[in-house]
Amino acid sequence: MRLRRVFVPPVVLMTLLLPRGASPQTPSPANQSPPASFPFRGRVLDPAGASIAGARVIAIHDGLSGPSTTTDQSGAFTLALAVGRYTVAVVADGFAQVSQTVTVPQQPEDPREFVLPLAGIREAVTVSARAGYQAPAITSATRTPTPLRDVPQSVTVITRELMQDRLMSGLSDVVRYVPGVIAHQGENNRDQVVIRGNTSSADFFLNGIRDDVQYYRDLYNVDRVEALKGPNAMMFGRGGGGGVVNRVTKDAAFTPLREVTVLAGSHNDRRFATDLNQPFNDIVAFRFNGMYERSDSFRTAVNLERYGLNPTVTVTPGPRTRITLGAEHFRDARVADRGLPSFQGRPADLDVATYFGNPSASHVKARADVASAAIEHQAGGVTIHDRTLIGGYERGYQNFVPGVVTADKSQVALSAYNNDTERLNVFNQTDVRSGFRTGRVQHTLVAGGEVGRQLTDNFRKTGYFDNAATSILVPYASPIVDAPVTFRQSVTDADNHITTNLAAIYVQDAIVPARGVQMIGGLRVDRFDLLYHNNRTGDDLRRVDHLVSPRAGLVVKPVVPLSLYGSYTVSYLPGSGDQFASLTTITQNGTSMTTSR
Repeated sequence: MRLRRVFVPPVVLMTLLLPRGASPQTPSPANQSPPASFPFRGRVLDPAGASIAGARVIAIHDGLSGPSTTTDQSGAFTLALAVGRYTVAVVADGFAQVSQTVTVPQQPEDPREFVLPLAGIREAVTVSARAGYQAPAITSATRTPTPLRDVPQSVTVITRELMQDRLMSGLSDVVRYVPGVIAHQGENNRDQVVIRGNTSSADFFLNGIRDDVQYYRDLYNVDRVEALKGPNAMMFGRGGGGGVVNRVTKDAAFTPLREVTVLAGSHNDRRFATDLNQPFNDIVAFRFNGMYERSDSFRTAVNLERYGLNPTVTVTPGPRTRITLGAEHFRDARVADRGLPSFQGRPADLDVATYFGNPSASHVKARADVASAAIEHQAGGVTIHDRTLIGGYERGYQNFVPGVVTADKSQVALSAYNNDTERLNVFNQTDVRSGFRTGRVQHTLVAGGEVGRQLTDNFRKTGYFDNAATSILVPYASPIVDAPVTFRQSVTDADNHITTNLAAIYVQDAIVPARGVQMIGGLRVDRFDLLYHNNRTGDDLRRVDHLVSPRAGLVVKPVVPLSLYGSYTVSYLPGSGDQFASLTTITQNGTSMTTSR
């Protein structure tokens, strides 16, 4: 049998191999893989038909956010989307959101327009006062942190925030906002206040320690000023019949701070201050406060220049111990100005800028160099606090004083003198505080002591015009003079040295016997020893006072926001006066003057 080779075309072979009912197919575009995405184009417009550039366009599919883009300068956008149905949302600042449902692929002739309506206007205004104007608690009134409403005494606290907002720079600015306290002229060479009718240039304190030298204090390094009205001998010792003014300085803290203040105003007022705080780690922090000021005045030829530098360091060697060290160098120089005289019981009817005397020979100068150290340590339920202050002060002034105006108002009497004071203050205070209960009664007990030493030198000279007369007549309308003046001591001018030694102990207990009722009771005993030496005559005088100052107070709070209080205490003024300048053979042996109860 012979086999024959037969040629079969490939198409016929494929037909033979296909199952019955099947037929061959030719490739078509529909059977190719579809593209991954299609471009979706649109444009975003505002109600006026203008393009919105920078609008955000988001495609949402099955509840999930997909591709997004932003419109160009013509408001156009393009999104690359896979086949399907989408919700396209468009948002832009100042417009309400708009969404449309679209199907991809879109027809080339069907670009979408999204018109965004303007957003509705909604404004909310909140007015509130900063909490910085409030001081919820102080320590100086009771030597324990006590809420102001629980202090049986009238206390006003001027905070740093209020001082900054009101551009306060001195204590005279502060007391304008303190009820019951007004600023005294102080011969225009010192801080002096009248507290509840009692005038004083010595009832000033720095962190609870006496700061009694007569000079102008600045606020550049002050965190707050506390005015405690009424007798305060239990806490502050002698004086303070009407009350005291206590400055609390800024200490180094463990939060970085960079603050610079520049002030310029009328009469060439120029002032610069800085407050820089830097923690080095969790143990040591450093703070520096500085100030410089140079200003003129509305008064003719009157100006001032002063500066202060105050570095402080805080060290916390452990969680229960805190050490604060500080030093201040302060200078103040200004033209002495005694103001206008009076005529027939009223201020002279002259221009308020009129100066009397010789401004080139009138000056006030003050220097204060103060170092302080404070240590606080907690041992169980007992807190021990110790503070030491050493201050060296120099203060002097030379001025011309207008006196009596002649009856025809053509001339006014003019006199002159100068006065210098040097003082060294050394004080130490130690307090021990503890809280405990006796049954249901809560106690906060404070016991402590204070020692101090003050060395003071006073020297005064009288001005002699043409080296002869202590007073001359000058024209009422043009009272600036340059007559030669010689300053020398008269028989009554001060030339003395005073040594003051102080020792005191005190104890106080604050009791809460029932809800809404608080009681406070305490006692302080001072030994005040003053030695007076007259350099001109060689006389020596001495006076020793033992002062007992009780304190009793009651606070009742019928409702939470309201406190009703009553208190009793005693303050004493030394027989030599608050500046130790008037001890004589009469006041040496007299009784202490009780200034207030």
